[in-house]
Amino acid sequence: PPFHASEADMAREAQRKWRGLDKSRRQRGNASRKGGSRNAPALNFAGQAAELWCPGGEEAFVTRMIQESRNVASQCLWFTSLVAHSASLTGIRKALKRSGASEVRVVEMSQGQKVSRFVAWSYLSPDQRRQWGRNHWQGK
Repeated sequence: PPFHASEADMAREAQRKWRGLDKSRRQRGNASRKGGSRNAPALNFAGQAAELWCPGGEEAFVTRMIQESRNVASQCLWFTSLVAHSASLTGIRKALKRSGASEVRVVEMSQGQKVSRFVAWSYLSPDQRRQWGRNHWQGK
């Protein structure tokens, strides 16, 4: 999902990350660069503006996704979304409770110092999920 609440928030976060990278380089003794100038892109991640931010940020985006998932609850075994900011989880969990999800899982992942997580939810009971699996993976 888009992680940022606005284009300005996205730009501030990119600047913060670049400052952190510059500090890390200086601490390792690599402060000098070719030609003495920084030719870094404005962002340290790829994507179109509409993919990187939306009003309300990732919490609002995932909350809308949860609301929409309710309309197709029986057509999918699990719904999932990446959640970059742990602060978003409180609102997301509340939305999942309101939606009537029968099971919710939050799985943390890390690579280096970066910690993210994904949230998974299902509207099907454990018995319904087993039956769904038998019907969809082993043939009807």
